[in-house]
Amino acid sequence: MLRFVYDYANFVLTAEVLAKKEYSSLAYLEMKRIKSIFEKTQEELQTLNQKITDDQKQLDYFKREIKQMQERLEKDRVALYDGTVTNKRILDAKEQEISALQDRLKKHQASERSLLAQIEAEKERNKNMQQTMRIDYEKFYLAKEKFEEIKREFATQIEEIKQKMEQLRPKIDAATFAWYEKEKDKFMGQPVAILNAKGVCSGCHTHVTANFLNKVKEQDEIIRCERCSRTFVYDEQ
Repeated sequence: MLRFVYDYANFVLTAEVLAKKEYSSLAYLEMKRIKSIFEKTQEELQTLNQKITDDQKQLDYFKREIKQMQERLEKDRVALYDGTVTNKRILDAKEQEISALQDRLKKHQASERSLLAQIEAEKERNKNMQQTMRIDYEKFYLAKEKFEEIKREFATQIEEIKQKMEQLRPKIDAATFAWYEKEKDKFMGQPVAILNAKGVCSGCHTHVTANFLNKVKEQDEIIRCERCSRTFVYDEQ
């Protein structure tokens, strides 16, 4: 009976390992890695797009300012040279005003050129990031296909194990199975240990004495391993 419990517990543990193993597969880890990179790039792209929008607004502002200054500068030049202003003091003041306006205009035009170059660089970066995201998406899709294939393989193996468990379950009486359910968590899912003909415990690999081995062979009572406390069942193999 205990041998059936041992085999049943091993089936349960194997199914649990397989269920977790798919999430430690290279395909899953690669899919997770690519997804992390994709999401990070996506966040950076959103930030970049906002930066492009803000820079474009700033560029529009410079264009309006430059246009207004050019119009004002043309108007002031006309007033300066059409002979309508004859007072020297006013002429000097107007020339200084025109000179200051020209300096401001040059600074704005330099800022406009710099901002234009910056926006072009940002747009190029945007283009490259989108290309990278498309490549990452293709890699993610391939990794996902591989992962789904692995999941199907593991699901098939787990189903086969469950069928073996269903075949084995009727061989274990209710009291013994209740004992297994109660004890399993104390022993990482396997409360039974095989003691082989060499006197080695399958649970902790401890060697027992010949007298102890013979006692387990007779199995007139529940005998536990003195080291790991699992319940022994003898199997000469």
